Amino acid sequence: RGSVPIGVTPALVSDPLSVLLECGSDDGAVVESVNQGEPLIAQKDLLAATWKCKEMSHLSGYDQHDAHEFLHAFLEVLGKHGQNYEIFVWQTLNKEKIGNVKPNIPNFAQDMFEGTLRSVLLCQECGAKRVQKESFLSISLDLSKEVQKTSTAAHFVPPRSSSTGGSSNLSSPGMETRKLSVEKCLRHFTSPEQLLDPVDCPYCMKKTTTKKQHVVSRLPPVLCLHLKRFHGLQKMEDFVSFPARNLNMGEYLPHWCEDSGLPAATHDESRVAPPPDIPYTLFATVNHFGNLHNGHYVANVKTQDQWYHCNDAHVSYTTEAQVLKGNAYLLFFVREDT
Repeated sequence: RGSVPIGVTPALVSDPLSVLLECGSDDGAVVESVNQGEPLIAQKDLLAATWKCKEMSHLSGYDQHDAHEFLHAFLEVLGKHGQNYEIFVWQTLNKEKIGNVKPNIPNFAQDMFEGTLRSVLLCQECGAKRVQKESFLSISLDLSKEVQKTSTAAHFVPPRSSSTGGSSNLSSPGMETRKLSVEKCLRHFTSPEQLLDPVDCPYCMKKTTTKKQHVVSRLPPVLCLHLKRFHGLQKMEDFVSFPARNLNMGEYLPHWCEDSGLPAATHDESRVAPPPDIPYTLFATVNHFGNLHNGHYVANVKTQDQWYHCNDAHVSYTTEAQVLKGNAYLLFFVREDT
């Protein structure tokens, strides 16, 4: 399955949780913990709680799982249990007034992390589109060699000349470097791909050549990007660059990157306008050290413009420059207008 062969150890639990705690952290508590050399969370209590939780029983014991898998399971359980607790409190306080009526309590984990993908099937014969929406808590990005070949040609990017009359400050599709970046991975993720096998088209009434594409139709306040470093029996150690700020997710919205199915000459003129500026700022990373057979997780989190390095129970100061040099496994960005 490509998961990291490492048990649900304190390292696995504490590093994703260091990130989640930062979503509502108190900077004073973090600084005090760093100064005293104390853990931010009670790892043994949290580990025991996850093992006892029915919804997370598949993560109990020392079987092989990874931080991404734990993050998804924990977010789902945390949101659900928090919602049930709020409902219980509300019903207890209002029992005499409303009987067994359940209030509409939001799921805070979903409100914070959940976005929506738009999955599109495009018939290459009649141009018909079939669209299905899918919710996500994170976006998993491929790091294969195909990603390195991805160019800006898959997305509309308007030319921008310099004020001195020079050439565009954007590389042409054939001039992009082979280095991996989060932006390149996102372009590859949202680029249309032709399916190997024909697919039934309800309009053509036969199997036709079909393209499939994923685009982001709704962006969450907190965006988690998962870099798929584990493929089969190999771990990809390639460095993937990522920005500390101004990750613009606007260009991955349907209007600016979804395949219209129309010939190039008939494309919507409105696409000439640049995509909206929807910037995200990095506030946490989870890194994996080791190989397919054993390894260790650490986290970096930022609060009040200070970065901290979390290694099991040990928390120390670090810098943005050091964070950006790391081989990240999970990246967490917060939307700047939230």
